[in-house]
Amino acid sequence: MLLDEPQAGVNAVLGDRMADAVEKMNSKGITVLIVEHNLPFVERLCARVNVMQLGTTIAAGSMAEMRQHPEVIDAYLGDVDV
Repeated sequence: MLLDEPQAGVNAVLGDRMADAVEKMNSKGITVLIVEHNLPFVERLCARVNVMQLGTTIAAGSMAEMRQHPEVIDAYLGDVDV
């Protein structure tokens, strides 16, 4: 299943229900691809993430790895000294 920005404009209660539904689908063997900017939602549901900038993947791995990745930090948080 493809979910494109499922958390856009969604209140917290509905967001939690949506996350529960995604977890249930995944437990049944259904693959879910999520395009999302709500990082807590992504972290709850995704073991692996791809970070894109201008249509190109600049990094892939866990959320913990992405928090430390210089290109991700630079692209989304501003310049970083490397």
